Amino acid sequence: MRIMLTCLILLTPVIASAFVPTETVVSKPYEIVPIESASPEEVSFLGTLENYPIMYEVTSEEAFTFKALLRQPTNQVPEPFSLLLIRRNDRGGGVTEIARETIAPSEWSRTRDSLLGIGFLELPLSAELEPGIYRLEVSSPANKGQYALTIGQESKDVGYFEQLGYIRQTQSYFGYGFLTMLRSSLVYYPIGILLLLGAFYQTWRFASKRRSDA
Repeated sequence: MRIMLTCLILLTPVIASAFVPTETVVSKPYEIVPIESASPEEVSFLGTLENYPIMYEVTSEEAFTFKALLRQPTNQVPEPFSLLLIRRNDRGGGVTEIARETIAPSEWSRTRDSLLGIGFLELPLSAELEPGIYRLEVSSPANKGQYALTIGQESKDVGYFEQLGYIRQTQSYFGYGFLTMLRSSLVYYPIGILLLLGAFYQTWRFASKRRSDA
């Protein structure tokens, strides 16, 4: 038993890092969702379009690489989401378009997230940006549907049980039941290791007993 617990403790820092979502809450059209800074550390959001787009804002005093990944779960009817990146002008007001992604969902990349245990369609957007204030708009023609949005490129370390909570939060947000937790690598890897160690232990006990009886 001590060996099993030791293995799990050693394994935890390796597998308990990445997706840490925040649910996007807006009360009116074009309300800005601020992101503290253009840090390379990723920030993740869960969002639902309800008749109007949602816009995220990031500010940087230095040039930086902007990376965003929009995902929608494969258990729902695909929505024709689009991403629009704009820069707020320093003088005179107004905004300038920087980048736009509007491809059909049939052309999005399809992947399975082993940590979350669910499948996604993915739409990336990236750009090299100068210092300034930038806004990323998530929209669709009908402005309906749920999505996951990640901005940044370096994952953060999170405690094992805290990460389990985030995984369940995300699965529930997209309508997956509790048993979907068994699909997560954060769950089935430790269970598999425990079963394997248990089998080795029982084999050792059986072999020891036979030797003592001989």
